[in-house]
Amino acid sequence: MSRHIANLEEDIGVRFFLRTRNSVELTETREKFYDFFKETVSRYNSLQIEIMAESSTQMKNIYIGYQNWMDLGPALGSALAVLRE
Repeated sequence: MSRHIANLEEDIGVRFFLRTRNSVELTETREKFYDFFKETVSRYNSLQIEIMAESSTQMKNIYIGYQNWMDLGPALGSALAVLRE
């Protein structure tokens, strides 16, 4: 976990923790990033719920069929089974 945090700090050029031999302290910058990402995740979740609610009202059934006498191979039968699910 420490390595991932250190890599993130290096990637964005900001320290989240002040490390010494005997202690680790959180920086104020970490609080700002935490608040930003917490809000971003919350907004993303709200958007996802909104979009799912809208799309569920717009869903319609699609009926796909083919003539049994046409031998199109087992791949088509498998694909249709997946679509039915």
